[in-house]
Amino acid sequence: MPEPQLSSESSKRTPWCRFSLRQAIVAVTIFCVAMAIVSSSGLLGTIFLGAVFGLLLVVIGFYRPKTVYGAAGGVVWFLTALLLLSSNGAIGIGRRTLTCRVQPVDDQTGSPVSGANVRIRDVSNHGFPEGVPVHPIPVGEPGISQVTDAKGISALPFEFRMTWRSGLFVEWERVHVTPYLWIQVDAPGYERALVRLDSRAGSTGNWKHELPMIKIRLKPDGATTNVRE
Repeated sequence: MPEPQLSSESSKRTPWCRFSLRQAIVAVTIFCVAMAIVSSSGLLGTIFLGAVFGLLLVVIGFYRPKTVYGAAGGVVWFLTALLLLSSNGAIGIGRRTLTCRVQPVDDQTGSPVSGANVRIRDVSNHGFPEGVPVHPIPVGEPGISQVTDAKGISALPFEFRMTWRSGLFVEWERVHVTPYLWIQVDAPGYERALVRLDSRAGSTGNWKHELPMIKIRLKPDGATTNVRE
């Protein structure tokens, strides 16, 4: 019994993966250019490439009888438009008042220290070495002070810089703690403590009302431990 013969159409069908060297070079070049634009331009580069690719599909669909190219181009344009709308949200810079809770504790026992003077210092507006607190505190230096309560806690309301963005698919806020903000603690019988605020709280966060509790260990003052009988 004779074997069935394949049709001429199926025998001439070429695999999808067969392409010429020139086609491969052109495809790789286009891909590399596209990735370079996206990496250098970010979201705008992605939107630009989406618009160009969608236009190319629409043009191909116009010159070819198949409507699949035009439909694909329309889908790409629609997605690009959504991405563009999501990127056009409002961007703002402002300030937010948050409570910074600080609890000084004894370095040896770990017990809270009440009656300690806690101050947030902003050292960004002085002529001394940048970002380094000096003593005595210069007149007019921004900051706020408070004495710790019976539980050894001070709650200092301080105004921090913040940025926010609002869009169709984007909604976020960030509070920024600059490296110019320091916490200074002075307590009788202990050495003065100076700690950069961002080293304990972090440089950015989405805090709404207060920063995380900050504990600062105080070392006993050596001059007060030498008591003569």
